[in-house]
Formats: sequence, structure tokens, C-alpha cells
Amino acid sequence: MSSATPSFKLMVAGLKQNESSAAEVIYKKFINQMVFLATSKLANNSGRIADPESVAMSVFESFFERNLNKQFEFSNWEMVYGLLAHITFRKCLNKNRFKQSKKRNPLEMVVFEDWQKTSNIGPDQEIIMKETLQTALNLFEPDEKAILDLFLKGEPSKYIAEKINFSTRTIQRVIEKFRVTLEKMANDSINE
Repeated sequence: MSSATPSFKLMVAGLKQNESSAAEVIYKKFINQMVFLATSKLANNSGRIADPESVAMSVFESFFERNLNKQFEFSNWEMVYGLLAHITFRKCLNKNRFKQSKKRNPLEMVVFEDWQKTSNIGPDQEIIMKETLQTALNLFEPDEKAILDLFLKGEPSKYIAEKINFSTRTIQRVIEKFRVTLEKMANDSINE
């Protein structure tokens, strides 16, 4: 990889003009190396989270898209390789983080409809339910109560997260904690 070969200068000029031949030169020169990097950096325990070839393709898409915005200035092949490698590492890191978050939070989504009863409730049961609900809500912090208030009004987790400025994962965790609290209270009342 020499620094200022005629082919490098032609490639840079072609990139500035958004020529597909320059993009093809870069792609052919570095695709195998980016696939190899992606293969080595993607978490492989318990199965792959992404195909290394698709990650490499995504790297080149990002590279060429950002090049259109004139974000890069290269003086040698090593700089091109370094940037492609950096993009590859970042994409693999993001894929690995996503996989880890799925492991930590196996609950895909707590949905309001899952909480709704299908049977009709009489006035006595409604009073008991309201008291139980209020008792459970009193066990939570004000921020958590705000989350649960919106949830009990039927708002989706994504909306609650945006409105209260918490992550969707935090919203899901609070809702799950509330569900477990109510379940425990119900079991305790049955066992009395």
C-alpha cells in the first residue's frame, strides 16, 4: 500500500467526482479485509448476530454515503483502510451491544392489552381492584408512578419513554416490576 501511487490519486479524484469506478476500486481492494475484520469482531457465542458479509456491505454503504457529503480527505491507502476498519469495528460493536441487550432483557415488550381482563367485573371486584392498584402504586417512586400512570391509560412504551425522557428498556423494567408486585399481592391475598 504505497502512499501516493497514481492509482491512489486517480481513486481520490474519482471519489470527489462520485464516479462508480473509484468506488469499485475501493470495494475490490478492501472487501475481503472488512469481511475478515467483521468475522473476528462479531460475537460468536450462542450463534452469530449478523452475517459478516452484510456488515461489510453496510460499512461500504456508510463510507460512500459519507463521502458524498465530502466528510473525508485521504492522502494514502492506509487512511482509507483505517477509516473502513474503524467503521467496521463500530458496526460490530453496535451489533454486539444489541445482542447483549437482548440477552439481558428477554421480555420483548410488555403490552397493555396483556393486562386487560376479558371477563366482566362487578362493582365489588372493581373497588377491590382499585384499592389493590393504589396500594401497589404507593410502593413506587414518583418517576415510576408517572410511567405506570401513562401505562395504565393505555399508552405504548415507546410513547412513555419519549414523554418522560427515559429509555424504553427502563419503561419495560418498571412495568414488569409493577406486574410482579401485583402478582405477589394477588397471591398473598389468596393465601390469607
